Amino acid sequence: MLGVKMKKIIKILAQSRSIEILFALRRKKLKFAEIVEIAGNPTTATRRTTNLQGVGLISRRVLQDRRRSVEYSLTTLSPPTPKNP
Repeated sequence: MLGVKMKKIIKILAQSRSIEILFALRRKKLKFAEIVEIAGNPTTATRRTTNLQGVGLISRRVLQDRRRSVEYSLTTLSPPTPKNP
């Protein structure tokens, strides 16, 4: 039987663009504008990053630059990137 947190993760992963965001984050850390490109619009990007962060799959870091950019990355809870043989 699935636990409550696992059910929540599955529900979030079923939302549009969640999987695409995670796959992009497997390659590199992304700024919010890059996630908007994947999600299609800022509202969807905000909702997906908030939900993914809420279940611990991604982390958010505010960069100390002029624009106070935000950068997202995978957490240790996320599956590891497979190595190429």
